[in-house]
Amino acid sequence: MNHDLTGLIPEDHTVRFHQQQNISRLLDLSRSFAHDAGFEWCKNPPVQDDTIILESGHQPNFFPYPGVWKKVFLLDHFRELLDKKGVCGIAFFGFADQNAATAPYLYKNHVPALNKEGAQKIGFTVKGKEKWKRFDTIKKPRPEVWEEEMRKIENLYAGVTSDHPEILESMWKSYERADAFSDLNAFIFSRISADILRIKVNFFRYSDIQRNQMFSEECAHILRNLDSYTKIFNAVIQNEHLPLRPVVSGEVPFWYHCDCGGKTPLLIDSIGKCRGSCPICKTEHEVRFDTDFSNFDAYSRNMSLTAVSRNLIFSEALGTHIFISGTGGGLRYGKISDAISPAIGFHKPLTCSWSSKDYYLGTIHRSAMKELQTTFSFAKEDLLDFALDEHVRRLREKMAAKVGEMKTDGADKKHLRLYTGRHLGSATTADMVSRVFSAVPSMLDLFMNLSREEIVANWQKALRCSVPERHDSSCSITQDVVYEGDGLSGYSPDELPVIYRNLSAMGVKQK
Repeated sequence: MNHDLTGLIPEDHTVRFHQQQNISRLLDLSRSFAHDAGFEWCKNPPVQDDTIILESGHQPNFFPYPGVWKKVFLLDHFRELLDKKGVCGIAFFGFADQNAATAPYLYKNHVPALNKEGAQKIGFTVKGKEKWKRFDTIKKPRPEVWEEEMRKIENLYAGVTSDHPEILESMWKSYERADAFSDLNAFIFSRISADILRIKVNFFRYSDIQRNQMFSEECAHILRNLDSYTKIFNAVIQNEHLPLRPVVSGEVPFWYHCDCGGKTPLLIDSIGKCRGSCPICKTEHEVRFDTDFSNFDAYSRNMSLTAVSRNLIFSEALGTHIFISGTGGGLRYGKISDAISPAIGFHKPLTCSWSSKDYYLGTIHRSAMKELQTTFSFAKEDLLDFALDEHVRRLREKMAAKVGEMKTDGADKKHLRLYTGRHLGSATTADMVSRVFSAVPSMLDLFMNLSREEIVANWQKALRCSVPERHDSSCSITQDVVYEGDGLSGYSPDELPVIYRNLSAMGVKQK
């Protein structure tokens, strides 16, 4: 990874004066965010024309899965490698706090558990029309609800020795400092990143961009080129077979914010007048940008960006050199924005993503393995057999045959119930273990079972072992993480992915 980094930076990477001004303003917003969240703001080099800008972002989910944390870690990894080569880099991570609260991961997640689902929900609920409101308009959970959830989390991990007291303390401090649900989640994520993972990245809220009317010229430029934007958008989703809705003529790639918390889609006419209806309260809105869009800032404080327009506007306004994307929807939107950028004269960054699975044995994983071994009389070596699912099937067939024989022979009812229970219970155990090892849990479970040093060291090792694949304006890193340490229960690091593969593949209820 280290060897290839300099080759990933575009040769013409000069940051223009206007972009330098935007970067300086965004650093100020980042400093304010750090103050609000209650952690020490990281020091940055002076903003100059040769500064390398690294950027990423995500919606502020409740204790998200490891992939989101790896985005901010990869940002800092790039920044550190640049620093070692004497190149000044500034890393930004933004929270899309104005998204509608329709995605469940905004307010809940899950961790492994010894139950039928193999998982325990953590987090909260957002009900009714609240789900359609902007997340930054929704209040944090009530104190009694928060306290109950924190007690549940503490009980889930009682007796686990890790850095979890620091994690729980950071969650409590975030709750005390936040008013909005979006800030609660953003504060938890940024505080842990800065204070525990010791990542030196500048965090900010997308809502602060809009409230301070930044990037207005870039927004107006897109509106002036809306026909090209629409044509290319639809061509890309058709040619690439992307599962996205085509945009209609005159559809504005920004949302207008209704007072009720709703996000109103807009259609624009030939004289710069936009109309839209709030999907929540049905209020009709009219916005007048004028034909030259000189009146855009009269409304910009009450507007937010779509995913594609965000990519375009942030990259142009900041002169972003490397953008760290997710491996799902972010890459789909990136294909569209990459095609639109040159057509409208916008800067196009290199998009980089890190795809990986996490292999570790937490307390629940080890307990699940032990229960499986007890149920089927498996030795540790049996769990490494690629035909494990077949062994489970045959053993259950023998159990079923034994129950059938006992019924035919008129066996004692007590013994019949015992063997019938064992047969039914074996299916429950196999399914539970399969689900424990199949699910992608919240990062909370890793923090509770592994030390900060173990997490950071193994992420760094994975990146050192990776070989980035370059594809035109994108770069992909595919490297799984095996968490080496004392918690491998006698298995080698090479055997851990085999354990995951075998145990996740043996569920029986669907067969």
